[in-house]
Amino acid sequence: MITKYIVSETNKIFIGPSSSEFFYSFTPSVFYSSISKFPDSQTGYHLSEYSSPVPGTSHTIEELPEVAGLSVLINIDRRDYGLFTERYKKKTLFIIFSAMIGAISGIFSIILVIMLIVEKTYEKVTAILENIRFFNLLVEKRLRLQAFSDEYEHKGLIFPKFQS
Repeated sequence: MITKYIVSETNKIFIGPSSSEFFYSFTPSVFYSSISKFPDSQTGYHLSEYSSPVPGTSHTIEELPEVAGLSVLINIDRRDYGLFTERYKKKTLFIIFSAMIGAISGIFSIILVIMLIVEKTYEKVTAILENIRFFNLLVEKRLRLQAFSDEYEHKGLIFPKFQS
């Protein structure tokens, strides 16, 4: 389906003796297919525009009483040659090789994404475990200091105070 329109000049409408012209051509065509989702064969025409539209005369609203007539001329040309289209399944070694390369590339991309996710998760878990280990070490040192302080006071000794 072809839709074509022309626009008149500003504040004017198409009216008058000369016609607006449109130019189309019909090319006979034959279509064959071995692919199941298409019909086996069809015949018909391909419609195409072979030249730009030519606008006809146009006048302002004030000039309407002086002129009359609106006409459109559609030029249709049937081409002397035809169009032959054949669609078929073709499996070649090149297509199979290309598909395999694409599949291998896709698999490597998936492995890359998985490796990135695992690496980020490993880094986060390692950081959390390092913080827990540091916290446990800190608690252990504080408990030792507390035990030392309690033992020091138990023996009746005064814990030395440092002056700042």
